[in-house]
Amino acid sequence: MPHTPSVPEQNRYPGPGAPPLAVWPCAQTPLVAQRRQRCLTPPVAPAALAMLPELAERLIAEFSEPGQVVADVMCGSGTVTLAAVRAQRRVVALDGEPECLAQTAMHLSYAEEPANRRVLELVQGDARLAASLFTGHRLDLAVVDPPAPGAAVVPGDYPDSNLAGLAGADYTRALTDALAAVAVRMRPGGRLVLLAPALAAGGGVGVEHLVRSGTDAGLDYLQHIIALSGPLVGDTLTPGPAHPAGSAPTAATGRHRPVHRHLLAFVTPAPAAAEGGARR
Repeated sequence: MPHTPSVPEQNRYPGPGAPPLAVWPCAQTPLVAQRRQRCLTPPVAPAALAMLPELAERLIAEFSEPGQVVADVMCGSGTVTLAAVRAQRRVVALDGEPECLAQTAMHLSYAEEPANRRVLELVQGDARLAASLFTGHRLDLAVVDPPAPGAAVVPGDYPDSNLAGLAGADYTRALTDALAAVAVRMRPGGRLVLLAPALAAGGGVGVEHLVRSGTDAGLDYLQHIIALSGPLVGDTLTPGPAHPAGSAPTAATGRHRPVHRHLLAFVTPAPAAAEGGARR
């Protein structure tokens, strides 16, 4: 049964009266330089774009406190995981592809002691099963960075568990299921930040559909953030590199020259507010 949000209808979706909009400049230093400074290699997942480390660090600082538990869901190369442990958060990371978890573990090996001891668990599995995969963890913040939909070729041994192989309503339904599963393990008042997937060859996923996925998963819409992925020169926003990971065009990048990413922040309602029918 769909969740009944505890905030008014006019505050749930973008438009007049919507939650506040924030703009984060995250790319005054080029992406490649940011990742090199932190010993981060390009993602091994072909459907993923390399995340700006400054974006990951700001997410952790804005939405969590030292000592809290952060979930890096669909962790990819582990940019969020590394930022979180270096900021004294405890982390559980989840991805369906063993190659991504291996890359995350490699990046953690570069972290200063005792940062890498703050990793509680690296979990391989489908994010739609997060409620069982995260058993024993109570999450204060979850960062969800799904792949772009509609990939022509889905890598790995378990293609059915990879959202990259889905498109349209199938993709948004699977994403809703994943968010709902993560929400089960979150503390009341915990934050979940969903990064809008990159544009795919067949088009992206509209912000309104992503907001609907979050609210249908039992979360309340809190904030819309635009993270700039190109530098500001004076008052002008310049495009980032055509292929930030330094690779050839993929379904996730095409010929698109990105200048920003949408981030949608949600909050887990208090138990009394959740009685309206949150999905379990």
